[in-house]
Amino acid sequence: MYPNLHISDLPHNERHTEFRNYDNESLIQKSHNFVGTILDMILDWNRLFALDIRPTNGDNVAIVDLAWHKYQQKFSIATTNGVIYMYDLNNNAWSTSPLYHDFQKNIKSITWKPLAANILAVGCENGYCIWKYKNMGHEDVMLDIEMKFHKYPGLAPVSSLSWSPDGHFLATASYNFGYIVIWDIHHGTNYSLPQYLGRVSCLEWSPDGRFLFASSSSSPKFRIWETKSWTSQKWTQFEDSCQAACWSSSGTFLAFAVNDKIHFLEMPEISENLEARYCAKEDLTEYQYVHNENDGDIDHEIPPQIMCGTIKDMAWDKTGRRLVVSFKNNPLLALYQTSIGDPLKITPMGFIRGPPNATTAETISFCTHFPRGALLSVGWNTGKISFFPLYVAV
Repeated sequence: MYPNLHISDLPHNERHTEFRNYDNESLIQKSHNFVGTILDMILDWNRLFALDIRPTNGDNVAIVDLAWHKYQQKFSIATTNGVIYMYDLNNNAWSTSPLYHDFQKNIKSITWKPLAANILAVGCENGYCIWKYKNMGHEDVMLDIEMKFHKYPGLAPVSSLSWSPDGHFLATASYNFGYIVIWDIHHGTNYSLPQYLGRVSCLEWSPDGRFLFASSSSSPKFRIWETKSWTSQKWTQFEDSCQAACWSSSGTFLAFAVNDKIHFLEMPEISENLEARYCAKEDLTEYQYVHNENDGDIDHEIPPQIMCGTIKDMAWDKTGRRLVVSFKNNPLLALYQTSIGDPLKITPMGFIRGPPNATTAETISFCTHFPRGALLSVGWNTGKISFFPLYVAV
């Protein structure tokens, strides 16, 4: 239970965040003490730069997913032992009531319900759970905890979840089930979209609610549904399957990854048209960088670094100005500056290096309440969670 979750800060000599451009020139290298001091003027973020999940009972616990609350200053994490923990940023404390149930095994995905205080959906082995609770007095005290378990024939495990922006519908999918199932949470009904996709690997509802994107890991096709009439457009012209996707905060643009490339679609202003326009591509082909004497104060003992490669995940912040990409076999994260407009502008800014011993990022997401730009959270394969403030000019 809760005592098994340990919070620790980075050792002093590890307190650095490093950004590099594509020529490996050092762009920013600041201590976390300095960054924390600046952030204290906004919120008490300085305790957030390094959290460790270290079970005291000897179990090998790793991070499965991390989800920020839509409106409150808190996030939840799911772990491989089937437990969900919540961290409240205002109190700098973990909730005293982790969420666990025998039905909640083999967690795959978690997401907070929009337009709701404390409702969390959890995709797991045999279906999905809807947790609901109240906070009384302190935010870390949870009362009236209630869980409802839902299942659908063949839909297991529930590996992908996505809420409609109004919180009325929940889209669910599984890599063992070829159809998308839409749940009407308010009326307790569900229906399956008739189009077969195969092993569904990615499911994303657009922030404006007009479109639903889904891709398959078993074929190079993906679909985009218009959510009023549920008509769809199928895309089949790419060489391989799509492994990650994310929407711009306005829902105007969709970014999706195929192997080592990011593709961008611009969505139509009239939803019923469904004629998305292909507008841009960004190549992230793997290459090896060897440090040289032009690197300034960079340690020349650093071995050659593999840059880019096959994309694992992507996250686009709510301002539409920062896009982050993680890779399957690389601890570096690629950072882009984006400008939402006509045309869409995508500018490489550099790389973000994770903590020592981290080999891959398991989950990346942006905080929904960061007043000076974007706050990126990264859950690493080591069990550590890192936080990177990305400031933007006002």
